Amino acid sequence: MLTLFALCVKDHNETIYADYAATTPCHPKVVKKMEPYWGLPYGNANSKHAFGLKAKHAIQKAKTRIARLIKADPEEIVFTSGATEANHIAIRQLNKKTHIITSVIEHKSVLYACKNLDIRITYVPVKKDGRICLDTLEKSITADTGLVSIMWVNNETGIIQPIQEIAAICRKHNIPFHTDASQAVGKVDIDAHMVDAMSFTAHKIYGPQGVGALYVRKGLHIERSGTPPTALCIGFGAACKLMMQTPYPTEYYERFYKALQNYGVILNGDNKYRVPDVFNVRFQGKIPAEFIKNVAMSQGSACLKEPSYVLREMGLTEDEIAHSFRISLSRFVTEDEVDALTSVITS
Repeated sequence: MLTLFALCVKDHNETIYADYAATTPCHPKVVKKMEPYWGLPYGNANSKHAFGLKAKHAIQKAKTRIARLIKADPEEIVFTSGATEANHIAIRQLNKKTHIITSVIEHKSVLYACKNLDIRITYVPVKKDGRICLDTLEKSITADTGLVSIMWVNNETGIIQPIQEIAAICRKHNIPFHTDASQAVGKVDIDAHMVDAMSFTAHKIYGPQGVGALYVRKGLHIERSGTPPTALCIGFGAACKLMMQTPYPTEYYERFYKALQNYGVILNGDNKYRVPDVFNVRFQGKIPAEFIKNVAMSQGSACLKEPSYVLREMGLTEDEIAHSFRISLSRFVTEDEVDALTSVITS
């Protein structure tokens, strides 16, 4: 039987959900933790009375759980409405000069934030494997460079960028390094102190939509005000704790990948540098009708309305892009569910 939080979430149209990179369902354990904070007593965490202090204490506990997942300190966690807002805050406030370096495959929120600044932007290209060119990045640095912003894991391909090497380059040149880690948190081993700022969000790790966070290393300063959404913050913390308690079902991901290979499907990007639950695949021939009809997946980022610019930057042709799909699996997938999806793809 297919379960709610596994791979094949089925709606009333019997569609298989395989788009967990776009968003994940809020886990029942997370919902249960949030429930007491939707009703009374309900306080503003900025208030000084007992109700406010109770909310503040709960939020601080959530910060501790979030910080533990990324090996940061609770005081370095700033709540936002999501990763998009966190990206905009970091890019607008951490850059103090007239030049920013980013990559051609960043999430649209980063590209838009950079584009809307009246300064010079350098877009570092990527190789065919989906990883950025480190030499190009370092050669792009000038005395005017005030920030480098490179995502940790690409949202379309699942390719992991060489964050440690990028961080070393930035430290060498004394430049703040921001990373969008929305697709990395809960999936790869993260030590936030490698970078200066990091954006991520709850709804990618079985938490609620509408809340994200920006890690900001001690010593850096950003301006952020407003009333924190207590219940959502609690849910974010609970989701981070859940990720620490839930191991990857690696054998089932590998089973799925082998089935795709046997069917002749090509993986876009280098499998060596990929998070295990995201598969950007390309069909060489006719795309199975049952796959298109019965699987909820995507051909790129959820916010895209045009063919994938990420795959284009990796050197794929328009026809190859048209035959490519992102299939992203659940953290709670089972063997039966992998087989169910495989049978639809290879039908």
